[in-house]
Amino acid sequence: MHIDFKITTWERAIISEEDKEIVLKAIENGKLKTQGDFDNLEIESLSWETMTDVSEYMLPSENDNQPTLEVFDNNDKRIYTNGVD
Repeated sequence: MHIDFKITTWERAIISEEDKEIVLKAIENGKLKTQGDFDNLEIESLSWETMTDVSEYMLPSENDNQPTLEVFDNNDKRIYTNGVD
């Protein structure tokens, strides 16, 4: 058996000084709204850090009433969820 928990966390994008203006302009113009939007920017240097010290467990009410805790048996069959079905 295993139990999966859904959490929220933050990720930090580390931008070089050379790319700072490109990134700030993209934010101002609405072209940088999500992490995936970096793929559309031509920047030289980008690295990521997952900030695990700010992770928080989620409740179904914070996840559109979808599960945030799921229990699976040894055959990966879900046997319990805290979501609203």
